[in-house]
Amino acid sequence: MHQSKLSLFALLALTSTASADVEIIELTAHSSMTFRASSCCSPDHFTEFNGPSLHHSPCASSGLGYGGGGGGGGGGGGCTQPTQRPAWFFDLSDVPDGANIITAFFEGERLSGTANSSQDNGSLAFCANFENVSEAVCSHLFGGGDYSQLVTWGGWGTFSQQIDPSLLSEALHYEQLSLMLGSSENDMFEIVNSGANAPRLVLKLDLSEACIYDSFCTANANSTGNATGLYMMGHPSIEANNFGLIANNLPANQFGIVFYGQTQLNGGQGIPFGEGLRCVGGEATRLGVQSSGSFGLIETSVDFTHPAHSGAFQVGNQMSFQLWYRDPSGGPSGWNLSNGLSVNFCE
Repeated sequence: MHQSKLSLFALLALTSTASADVEIIELTAHSSMTFRASSCCSPDHFTEFNGPSLHHSPCASSGLGYGGGGGGGGGGGGCTQPTQRPAWFFDLSDVPDGANIITAFFEGERLSGTANSSQDNGSLAFCANFENVSEAVCSHLFGGGDYSQLVTWGGWGTFSQQIDPSLLSEALHYEQLSLMLGSSENDMFEIVNSGANAPRLVLKLDLSEACIYDSFCTANANSTGNATGLYMMGHPSIEANNFGLIANNLPANQFGIVFYGQTQLNGGQGIPFGEGLRCVGGEATRLGVQSSGSFGLIETSVDFTHPAHSGAFQVGNQMSFQLWYRDPSGGPSGWNLSNGLSVNFCE
């Protein structure tokens, strides 16, 4: 068995460099509403909550005509049209920690509510650090929010409005974003809020420095009748330094070694080795021999500050992990392996 373990690491000779990974995700709002004025020009309550359409309109009175987009006024006659502003609340928790936004778009469809077909100008207001959907947040958005951006809609129908990614950095930190749409030309229109053209954020992400991980390379069953699974504990953050691994479904009281490298063999499908598949290649580094104990578990941790590992674990580096373990009753080779686990380390 000593010779077998040496053979495993002698064969791990390939190297590769982790490359930037780009992904496009679409996020729809978990809550949406029209923020509407009870009196005339100052909105103060929700209507059309998660409705199939939302509305935009300026305030108007019989004495003043159409009013501005901000608060105030509305006197001089009866209110003929209250202010309405559509708003959306997005959950950004699905964006991996450490991801950088390359491009961002707010997409949807506007239906004209007036005869004016040349409405081209408007605004988007953003708020990042809210806790709950509330009138207070919408009032903040109506006043301009934390950030705002002028936009050019290009007429009615479907739109894809680019957002400055720098305006969303705080929202990524809080994992939440609220957004309100306005019109600088004070037109009335309707936003389609359901179906294929429902409003959405479309984010193109650079994941090269994101905290992401994924299992690859299916493990074969061992003498327990199950396949050994390798999973992450803690977080792949270099700063947090609490990264670890746990493997289950091992034969009891057998020794195993977690190792890591930069290559996924055979395109991540692995190659036959012992009673299992060798999934991880590259210059292998071992994390030490451990026993599975009576519960068939192995846990190990990685100290990023340790000289043996500090060079390998840097922000943006991708490493693949696997567990080799003894299994005398599992077949003629007497050993097997877990699945592979790919981890991208972040700040």
